[in-house]
Amino acid sequence: MSKTRSMIRIISFSIAFALATAACVEGQTVIPPSMIGARNAAMGSADMAQPHDISSIYENPAAIALLRNPSVFLNHVQGIDNEMQEDIAFPVLYTTSQMLAFGAQYYSLGELTSSSQQPRFAVAYDVAFASKINSITSLGGSVTLQRGYVAHMSNAYSASYAIGFDYAPNRDVSYGLSLTGLGTGVQFETANSLVTPVQTILQRALTVSAVLRYPTEESLQPAFLTMALGSQKVFGVSGVNFMGGVQFLPFSFLALRFGYSAGPSGYQERYGLGFIDNAFSLDVAAYPVKNGGASSLFEQLSVLMEF
Repeated sequence: MSKTRSMIRIISFSIAFALATAACVEGQTVIPPSMIGARNAAMGSADMAQPHDISSIYENPAAIALLRNPSVFLNHVQGIDNEMQEDIAFPVLYTTSQMLAFGAQYYSLGELTSSSQQPRFAVAYDVAFASKINSITSLGGSVTLQRGYVAHMSNAYSASYAIGFDYAPNRDVSYGLSLTGLGTGVQFETANSLVTPVQTILQRALTVSAVLRYPTEESLQPAFLTMALGSQKVFGVSGVNFMGGVQFLPFSFLALRFGYSAGPSGYQERYGLGFIDNAFSLDVAAYPVKNGGASSLFEQLSVLMEF
């Protein structure tokens, strides 16, 4: 009977995955969402329901209370026109039912080499707290304080917030919900060849996600297949964004990942690899981005260390 239930889960998940993809393949240009972590990026930003590691403070802060082990997370993003971002996250306080975590981000464009755009910078600090409601459910929230600036010129400051919920009844399946975009952010505007950082009102977004792993825990075998499916509604914008991702482990030390992100503005494929060695993992991801008429490749490299 348990095998039948497992097969029904997998078939239902696969049908939903296919329908979401087929409904949103129109268009080719998409602006990548704010996503931190190579594993998250390669899975199409759809696995935020899974309490995988400390990088959940950027996806769904509630998930960090359900982590089996605390960890330290380092991330590097390489993008268009020398665009670069560095991220770090680690726990400050960790108990069996609660976690307080801290993160920091550094963004720059045109800092290292000559660029066609005027250099610009941003720094941000993240604080996330989550607590278990019971052994399988948690609530959490995060605060991000950000400063955007152009060297020797102007500054802009912002504060944003996120709220999350996570439900993981077992190792086979987990569900998550997050509300992001509360508060303000920083963006850079160009007028008469002059770049100025300005505070902007963020777009609120409600994201739901489900993650399924196979074989089930009842089989007493390690899971080699993970499927993730998510949808996101941005308030004030018509349509819905869909995300999906698949992870396959041909060997215990190697993860192959494919993801997608699709919606009214277009469709984007994502690819990634993960190298796993007990409490250490190295993840890479790549995804093409349209920038005007040109196509560029964004790349992420993440390192995770559990303790």
